[in-house]
Amino acid sequence: MKIAFSAAAIAVAGGLSIAPAQAQSKIEIIMTNEVASTHWKTSEMNQYAEMLAKKSNGRITAKVFPASQLYNDRDAVGALGTGAVHITWPASVNLEAIDQRVGLLILPFALSDELMMKPAFAKDVTKLISSFTEPKNIEVLALLRTTDLFFLFKERPIRKLSDLKGQKVRVTGGRIQSDIIRSYGGSPTSIAASEMSMALATGAIDGIVTSGSAWARIVGISAKQASLVPGLGLLTYAVAVDKKWLDGLSAEDQKIIRETMAEFASTQWAQAIKKDREEIEVMTKQGGTFWAANAEEAAPFRKAVESVVKGFEGRFPDAMKAYSEIVKRHGG
Repeated sequence: MKIAFSAAAIAVAGGLSIAPAQAQSKIEIIMTNEVASTHWKTSEMNQYAEMLAKKSNGRITAKVFPASQLYNDRDAVGALGTGAVHITWPASVNLEAIDQRVGLLILPFALSDELMMKPAFAKDVTKLISSFTEPKNIEVLALLRTTDLFFLFKERPIRKLSDLKGQKVRVTGGRIQSDIIRSYGGSPTSIAASEMSMALATGAIDGIVTSGSAWARIVGISAKQASLVPGLGLLTYAVAVDKKWLDGLSAEDQKIIRETMAEFASTQWAQAIKKDREEIEVMTKQGGTFWAANAEEAAPFRKAVESVVKGFEGRFPDAMKAYSEIVKRHGG
């Protein structure tokens, strides 16, 4: 962390009051991610940095290091507290290593766009997740939308459960996603995003669970069949901050950092939906097929993963009870 303290004003005759040095200090925030500099997530981080600079009249600056220039997301989470990273925006699955209760965010059909676009609901869920990680010195400032994951295969359309039986499917990671694929009769495997295209081409995997951005920017039109079961894999980024560092700032600076993120998050969810649709449209114009299940078509997929939800609830009943109360309170 680099903090350059401004010189204290010299008291003149008559005794002028001097503002606290900390409140007048310049603050440089180090933020990291593992996606390319051209990815919209990096653009969002830069936008947040610009908002911080504006609201602090240039006192608070944030430098974004994309593409794992400093750390990949998992290692960045581990580096919080060392001073090397102040804020990172990992996929929420990366916080499971801190506390497995965070896994409730990626339970099948747990989140929905409708619920997360209710500010009060999003705020309460964020507080719940942060309560899990704060004992490990990580505060979660916001949950941002990543994507509603879908199945992507070269030529195989996924329309029913049997279409996934025996298929080798790449997942983004974490126990829960693997459990979902097993519930559908598939075989989950975890490989780096950069290797997905080659693995599909060589037959090392049959399909992937992925996003519109990855389809357009990584895999390409060599995989033509995209199949979405809405809500099955609605993923989030967790804006994770070094809590000890943040708490050590002045009340004024803490307020700027937190309130600026709240303002940013208030519109991000809708914008992310729009970006998802734009990426998918790019691929369908190139000859790809995108199918989304309706409620009736999704029902068998929902039923097949009930055991995954019950298994999580059995391991973490208090977390599920707290989340269910939030859903009920906000009309879910």
